[in-house]
Amino acid sequence: MINKKILMLSTYPIAGADTGGPLRVKAIYEMYKKHVRHVKHVAIFSGHHHPTGYAASDIMLEGKLADALEHAHNHGDYLIGKGIYEDDALRQRVLDLLLSYRPDIIEIEQVFPYIGLRHLLKELPFAPKLVHSSHNIEYPMKDEILAMTHFPIAERKAIVATVREAEEELTKKADLVVVVTKADGERSLAMGAKKYSVARNGVFAISASETAKQYWQHYFEKHEIDRAAIFIGSAHPPNIFGFKQMIGYGMGFLPAQHKIILAGDVGTNLMSNLDEEDVAAQTAHRRLLSVGRLPQDLLNGLIVAAHTILLPITEGGGSNLKTAEAIVAGKHIVATTKALRSFEEYQSLPNMNVHDAPNDFRAAIAASLDLPAISLPTKTAEETQKVLWGHCLTPMLEGVKAL
Repeated sequence: MINKKILMLSTYPIAGADTGGPLRVKAIYEMYKKHVRHVKHVAIFSGHHHPTGYAASDIMLEGKLADALEHAHNHGDYLIGKGIYEDDALRQRVLDLLLSYRPDIIEIEQVFPYIGLRHLLKELPFAPKLVHSSHNIEYPMKDEILAMTHFPIAERKAIVATVREAEEELTKKADLVVVVTKADGERSLAMGAKKYSVARNGVFAISASETAKQYWQHYFEKHEIDRAAIFIGSAHPPNIFGFKQMIGYGMGFLPAQHKIILAGDVGTNLMSNLDEEDVAAQTAHRRLLSVGRLPQDLLNGLIVAAHTILLPITEGGGSNLKTAEAIVAGKHIVATTKALRSFEEYQSLPNMNVHDAPNDFRAAIAASLDLPAISLPTKTAEETQKVLWGHCLTPMLEGVKAL
């Protein structure tokens, strides 16, 4: 047992986690609960973005700051970070939290809380150690996402400059930087980090109830699906752009009995923006199905029912939790090279098809759906279990233990 008191801070709740960042933070929190004397996670978040799935200890924004976040889908984390010091009510709540809990270690999940927190730290009568839990090198990714979504250039540059300055400062001041890839670790050293631990993204074990399995059996029968490829993701812009670039709406490359099923907000977004006048896109109505956000059991059931898992990732940094999920699922996989960041040793799996040209990617989807279900050799299947969270987060635990 690590005899320390850890406070984890993020800009999103984790109680109902179903997407990348929150799932990673939930996994870290669950690991700490087993190995650390006291751990508390506090999310500072917008109720507009997370109306449910939060804990009593989380801080939901109020007033003008809450109003400002209603439509700030791609820079809300930045506004929250600033608000920690600039919004009087939020500043007092965070300061009260720090003074009452008196953590030995503050773990900052992604850099954004640090934008305001760094000023509050100077007011404390104690000096907690800092862990920078870095999911990506954030400032270039923030620039990329805001550019993708046509954010005003002057505002975009100002936001990115603030994020970069805070990220470089936190990287230098942190007693430990935790990264998801070795490449990110080397970049953190170049930014002045004292040391880093690589705790790559992982996944919880996949299991589905009989009820969930039967649900998808009936769904497949109702929609006359013989075999399905699935793409699971949030409405995070790299997911949307990756699908459009690598697959697109024209589904003529698939026979009628084969479908692509979209799970998560990525599907809701893609289908709501389908161009009804695009002749090629007309096949999307017959081959492309969106099932929206799913409870974990139903999501696991869909993974079990799928024949092929798609990872059309072309943008962004860090590593992809959905890649770990695909690896451990033991299905056919069609992925881009970028989707395999930090999972490169799995590129030679017999069920892995890696293509970066859209035509080749689409052809690989069609080919995989014509193949028999994959059965991995025992030794290979055992190797895939190394992407489970317990294994992936061990270096992080050891790093925190040494502080």
